Amino acid sequence: MAVNVKPTFTLDYDAPGDVVYASVSVPQPALSVEVEGRKGDRRAVRRGDVVMPHQEANRRRSTTAGYYLSAVGAAIGVALIADEAIPGPGVYPPEALDPARVFKEWSARDRPMTWSERALGN
Repeated sequence: MAVNVKPTFTLDYDAPGDVVYASVSVPQPALSVEVEGRKGDRRAVRRGDVVMPHQEANRRRSTTAGYYLSAVGAAIGVALIADEAIPGPGVYPPEALDPARVFKEWSARDRPMTWSERALGN
């Protein structure tokens, strides 16, 4: 099945110099993580998303949601380094970080992680 997505942007000027996207017919930008594994005797994929509408990113920092979410992710990483909440010098995959701390940091910025799960065939 072919899907034709046509982005549509409607601009609304609420105040001088303030541009707000009134409607965007594309999916909301999200930072996502998927983990595949076994849950008991079945295979499953668990997905976490941090989503943000472009309108909110524009209101907060006059930018797009993709840029905003990327910047917040980087800021959380810097905060973890500053708090010495990483194992030490070097390069680490995301799973080396304390997930509870990372989720707490996203929530503190009013961007909580939402979770979904789907079963896979055995």
